[in-house]
Amino acid sequence: MDISKELEHQLLDTPIEFPEAGVKANGNQAAQQVPEAEQPNIGKDVLELAQQIKEYIDAKRGDLVTYEMLKEIHDKGDMECYKKTLEYISSEGIPTAAETTMLRGFLRQAFNQEAKMRAQHNEHLQLLDNKIDSLASEVTKLREQSAKLENQLKTGRAPRTKKCVLQADEKEGCKICAQLDHPASRCPVYPTAESKISALQLKNACLVCARIGHPQAECPVAEVTKECEKCHIKHFRSLCTARFGSAAMERKKREAEEQKQKKQAKVQATLLAGITSFAQPPTKKNQKRKLRKKMMKEMTAGGKDE
Repeated sequence: MDISKELEHQLLDTPIEFPEAGVKANGNQAAQQVPEAEQPNIGKDVLELAQQIKEYIDAKRGDLVTYEMLKEIHDKGDMECYKKTLEYISSEGIPTAAETTMLRGFLRQAFNQEAKMRAQHNEHLQLLDNKIDSLASEVTKLREQSAKLENQLKTGRAPRTKKCVLQADEKEGCKICAQLDHPASRCPVYPTAESKISALQLKNACLVCARIGHPQAECPVAEVTKECEKCHIKHFRSLCTARFGSAAMERKKREAEEQKQKKQAKVQATLLAGITSFAQPPTKKNQKRKLRKKMMKEMTAGGKDE
């Protein structure tokens, strides 16, 4: 019989008679026949040993009650000390192998669950960080576009680009105010086609080539000049009232204002959709897009009511 493989509760329920215990209990018959009066220190020594064992077990509270521990206690004392130790273990509820195994299972399960929850938490944090970065980038881009539109509304013209709107104006400068830092199509002094026509008429300049020295009917380039696709009249390219007239410029300004409002509504709807998505379970991209469109419609309707 392999005693070392016995469970602790079996050791506690039925103390095993060790061979060493039989030798100690039965080997010295003379010592057992000594009168009790002549052995005044035996009981005291046993109690002291039991107290030492109690302190040892208190220090090891929560450890397994192993066969080796009980054997060591048995070897150091006698049967009385061994029984008292077993009684103390039973009364104090020191965990057995089965109880400790169960506790370890609970701890292992809790540890695995905590590790899984921590991984999910870190994943959610990463998703939120990515969403915040994406929203911040989109907001920055929309703010830049809004600033460009606002500048367009202030100047009444499209934002300046590297090349002229009309390529032929790039090397000639402005033929209306004679400045070289801008083309005639973006003249800040005469921004509309009507004002350009008035300025050329005051100088008796030709409305076909914008040069002085000949009337419009005798313009040398009139024959090679194509009719305007908008108004079907031969004129200098920036004098088209359909494209650069006051009404057209006003319409462009109004469209730019509407575009700016749409951009602002999109920014607000994007922010609201992002904040809402944080508090809701993850949704598909098309659902997020529908939510943003719905918020934009509500905000647009609210602006019209005001």
